[in-house]
Amino acid sequence: MLQELVASLPLSMILSGLVSATMGPQLRRPFVSVPVRQLLFDGSPVPALKSLLRLPGTGAILDGLCGRGLCGSPRDLERLKNGRFPSMMYNNSLDGPYTIDTGKNDIDRFTRVESYKGKSSLDYWGSSYCNMLNGTDGITYPPHMERKDRIFIFNKDLCRSIYLDYERDVEYFGISTRRYVPARAVLEDPAVNPDNKCFCAPEDHCLRAGALSLSPCQFGAPIVASTPHFYNGDPSYLEAVDGLAPDKRYHETFIDIEPLTGLALNGGKKIQINIDLERFGSLDGMERLPPVLFPVMYTNETAVVNSALAAEFRDRLQRPLSLVAAARWLLVALGSALLLLAGLMYLRRHSHPTTKAGQCPLQ
Repeated sequence: MLQELVASLPLSMILSGLVSATMGPQLRRPFVSVPVRQLLFDGSPVPALKSLLRLPGTGAILDGLCGRGLCGSPRDLERLKNGRFPSMMYNNSLDGPYTIDTGKNDIDRFTRVESYKGKSSLDYWGSSYCNMLNGTDGITYPPHMERKDRIFIFNKDLCRSIYLDYERDVEYFGISTRRYVPARAVLEDPAVNPDNKCFCAPEDHCLRAGALSLSPCQFGAPIVASTPHFYNGDPSYLEAVDGLAPDKRYHETFIDIEPLTGLALNGGKKIQINIDLERFGSLDGMERLPPVLFPVMYTNETAVVNSALAAEFRDRLQRPLSLVAAARWLLVALGSALLLLAGLMYLRRHSHPTTKAGQCPLQ
């Protein structure tokens, strides 16, 4: 059966054959430009793909690819049949479900992710350490945070948990917050940070600092996540591509957290999507491509509390707490004053000795 044959063939052979057949002369130019909407949501049209799928046997090829988990969602399959490559994202898409700790038994576990899609750990990576579900969903955090505390976040887009460290204090609309940024060790070269060895995919192909292969959770596609413009990444990635200019102000992920409540009042999650390009001698137009991490796009998901909400936060929480703190110190001062007054009265009373009745003091 053709479907079983496709399922047994090397994936590179199947994909190169399909790409050559569908793209043909277009591959003489290895890069094409498409509107952002098509790339992200609608899918990119490939004129020859729809005609190819009408040929005998191509349905079995598609079924064979789907059997290997390469079709993604039913919407992806529908778009393939309509002559479009699947999109990267979806509107009105569901994620999860998540199971979140309420903090009832331990406030330090408040909003911690306990399970994702019904599982208490991931199954993408090569060890239980890298597959840990560790941290919150990145929106709220346990209250009463200290500067020395390291915060953990489960990031579904990176298919892993990450951690952030305190950087500095920041005032936001008159509210004191603490800024946390990803620790450099999170995307450090496995040769420098051996804890990242289990994120190598495959195990003998480890990326350098600043990059993470998403192949295990993206149906084997050569997709790599990094910081935008390879900020804080290995210099070789930056030098291989023209037009990049990494800048901490624009390209670093950060979260500003109000420490008493654990609420994030300002933050920006910044991720760059790259293709791990390799030379394919069997494909026209790609036989001369050098191996490179080629940036496709980067996202800056920013969430901020506006001035009106910040004012409400101050009025309903900070000011009452400030009044309570002031009243506490006022009561302490009043109690101290009363204690001092009582002490003075005691000393005054016992500093003048009295005589018994009928006795006169000595002359």
